[in-house]
Amino acid sequence: MEKVAINLLPQEFSQKQSELKKLRSIQAASALIILLMIFLASVTLALRIIQLREFQRVEVKAKEAESEVSELKDTEASLTILKNRVDIIRQIKNFPSKTATLFDEALKLIPAEILVSSSSVDRNGIILLSTISPSSGSLGKLLGNILGTEKSELFKKVEIESLSSGRDGVYRANFKILPK
Repeated sequence: MEKVAINLLPQEFSQKQSELKKLRSIQAASALIILLMIFLASVTLALRIIQLREFQRVEVKAKEAESEVSELKDTEASLTILKNRVDIIRQIKNFPSKTATLFDEALKLIPAEILVSSSSVDRNGIILLSTISPSSGSLGKLLGNILGTEKSELFKKVEIESLSSGRDGVYRANFKILPK
């Protein structure tokens, strides 16, 4: 059996009803889209706030690390200077200079009974010795040693700058030894 449908409403009413249905479906879809946009905007805002906090935390850590590094820069500079000085000292110790050799040879010439009150070497290798001798014999031995070295390969000239005897019987002599 077939169904019989009787429509007693005018045609205009059914058109209005279908237009209202379309309008309601469009309104529902619009509301759904607006809610979805609000949700996406709030999620985006929340993610931005989280990123901002994370960025600020990382920035604080970076500043702390930078301050630690800047504090260590002074220490690094000091250590670098000290390392360079130690390297220079090692080089000097490992490769004895001509001046050091001359100074060692000059000290070998001094007899054991004579005291050296001061000694120095300038940049040109000139050695200055101030000595104290308890007797004239040890001073004569020193003079013989030093004057004998004038003919050696190391020393060009030996000058006696001063020679004195005190009331206490002690002899003082100052020598200037010039290298070749």
